Amino acid sequence: MILLAAESSDVLAPYLTALIALIGVLLAGWIQGRANLRQTKEANAHSLNLLREQFANQESQRQQQNMEAENADRLRVLEYVELLIPRLEDIAEIEYLASNNLNSDELESFLNLQRYISVRDVDPASPQKTLGLRIAFIIFQIAAALRLALLARWTRPISSQHARFLNYWEMNIEPVICSGRYPGKQLLYREQLEIAAQEMITLPETTQIPHPLNWHEFVNNRYRTDHVLKELAHFVSGKLEYIFEENGSLANRKEMQCRLAIMGIYMVRLAEEAGAKGWSRRLDGFWKVVLAQYRHEIATNRYDGWFVFERGDVATRANEIGG
Repeated sequence: MILLAAESSDVLAPYLTALIALIGVLLAGWIQGRANLRQTKEANAHSLNLLREQFANQESQRQQQNMEAENADRLRVLEYVELLIPRLEDIAEIEYLASNNLNSDELESFLNLQRYISVRDVDPASPQKTLGLRIAFIIFQIAAALRLALLARWTRPISSQHARFLNYWEMNIEPVICSGRYPGKQLLYREQLEIAAQEMITLPETTQIPHPLNWHEFVNNRYRTDHVLKELAHFVSGKLEYIFEENGSLANRKEMQCRLAIMGIYMVRLAEEAGAKGWSRRLDGFWKVVLAQYRHEIATNRYDGWFVFERGDVATRANEIGG
């Protein structure tokens, strides 16, 4: 039996050795596979983290670029708004629209505005000489700048702050120019304003960046060659000139002055929304004109319910200050 067992061991030994070797190979392969799997998981996790970090950086860059683009849009609008507010303030501060005004300071302002607001002989280097056309031109610049900002909504996401800023166009700026719900006559019809805004945009070949025309470009490239834009500018400036025509109805002229004062209020709000500080002190002068017109219409039973921001706000403000 011992001999038989020994012979069996000798026979099985090669098989056992092969089995042990196979187990060793399999075990080594399993261990290596586990190691490779761990390394693969670690590599995949590292790659995923890199992708996440890269995406986060790209998203942060996009957000930063969008913020910078929005800020650029607002600053461009603000540039023109800050030119318009003082011009509107000059018109609003004259209480008595006549050349027999006993207030010498107010009379001087009235006569200066009356003199320059109707000038049509444009000078590319001196916009201040043609006040009526200059105001029309600045209004067109604002419309063009806001048009560019509104078109940009379709090319990038916008923040809630920028959406609120752009909303001023549809809610306030466009209506005070075009709507009949305010005192006085519309400066333009909506279709005309749309044409003016489009015609005021230029695309230089050197930069391929659209921007509103400056005064020099407006005079040389549009006013003297584009009869449509010239006619629209004259249409607006004519409405402004009427305020200072003493032969015209004083009631109608005061209504137009009131409309421009409301525009001034909107422009101050728009400037503040764009980040400018210090313009709020101009509001009292504009509101003074608005409230005076409201009281006159109430006294003469002509008030038809017009408002500035929401229905009843003019009456509320008048009552608060003892109107």
